[in-house]
Amino acid sequence: MTSVPEMEFTLPDFKRAGGLKRAIDKHAEAVFAQFPNEHLAIQMLFQRITDLGDGERPIRRPEIIPVLSAVAGLTTERLQVIVGAFVERGLLVQRRLENGETEVDLPHECVAWKWDRLTRWISDEAAAAKSLRFLQDSVAKGQWLTGSVLSEAQAFREGGRLDGAWPRRYLSENEVSRVRGWTDKSEEREESERLRLVRERRRAEITSIVATIIALTMGGLGFWAFNLKKSADTERRNAQIALARSAVQDGIEQIENRNPAEPGQAVGYFARAIRSAPNSVAAMSWLTDQLIRSTWWLPVSSFRHQNAVSAAAFSPDGRRVVTASEDHTARVWEVFFDCCDSQREANRLAWLAEIISGVAVNDTGALSAVEGDRRQQMAELARSAKPKAQRLSLDWLITEFARQFRLTGQPK
Repeated sequence: MTSVPEMEFTLPDFKRAGGLKRAIDKHAEAVFAQFPNEHLAIQMLFQRITDLGDGERPIRRPEIIPVLSAVAGLTTERLQVIVGAFVERGLLVQRRLENGETEVDLPHECVAWKWDRLTRWISDEAAAAKSLRFLQDSVAKGQWLTGSVLSEAQAFREGGRLDGAWPRRYLSENEVSRVRGWTDKSEEREESERLRLVRERRRAEITSIVATIIALTMGGLGFWAFNLKKSADTERRNAQIALARSAVQDGIEQIENRNPAEPGQAVGYFARAIRSAPNSVAAMSWLTDQLIRSTWWLPVSSFRHQNAVSAAAFSPDGRRVVTASEDHTARVWEVFFDCCDSQREANRLAWLAEIISGVAVNDTGALSAVEGDRRQQMAELARSAKPKAQRLSLDWLITEFARQFRLTGQPK
């Protein structure tokens, strides 16, 4: 038999090997690797006998073999094999209870925080328990499960966490049943809502397509109507231009081919041409030319007073006569000389001014009043006079005075 030499294992060697934490982690991982087909069952086993607790370190939750068998989904015999492998490495312990049941537990809490994989399992179990309680609260409040919450509830159901012994660790049988039923109803409602949204989206797409078709149709009709109107406007403009040309030709014929010419009728034709085509240069040119060349008689209002003339006077230069009437109007008359003898006309003008204005001019240039009967005679003459033009001849005025009042001493 070969002897093994003794070796000294010092504290530095222990630290280099990873210490107690590393030793526990290596042993646990070695046992875990022996059962590749039961990894999930082993996880459920250790999660059942541990709890995150309220402090910083996980705590132990011992459990009997039948419950662990139900939680892990293993037979009692297979569970005993797995538990025995961990017991051999000092990672689990078994205790016989007074009622004959066998209880499985951790030998110490340090296993829970020195085996890294178990630490993660404990955190996952705490999160799952929190989610389960949230689902139960949603059921109690009547809140529908939607979105990620519904997805998590479905994952619980598919993973068996809404059946068996696991959910009963945190909820009663009735609460678990209600969570399971509420998950099914929420799923049905979600599917119904999804189908409704699909129908609405499809309806919106169809409406959008129809609206697009209508818009394109209306746009096409509008473009067709625009082109049709443009074509009609072009044809109407061409017809107006043709009609204007014809009218211009008829007007030219009235001027050039008629003897005597008919400028009045020609102007009518040119006006018709401009009415048909306002931009016709030829019609505008011919019409302008005829207007410049023609003489037009304009109506003149009557210059006669509508009531008796109350006063009349010459202007200082003797070339205008102002009359005032009881019809509340005043008129100005221009007086022109019929001969070139200015001295004779001046004498005659002074005499007439004396009669009309009632003021005489003496040799010194002073003014003296004229008898009232002459002023009355002047007023009657002015009232009954019927001038034929705005400009009054001095000879006409003197003749009228002499004829109507038989005046003597007219200057020669």
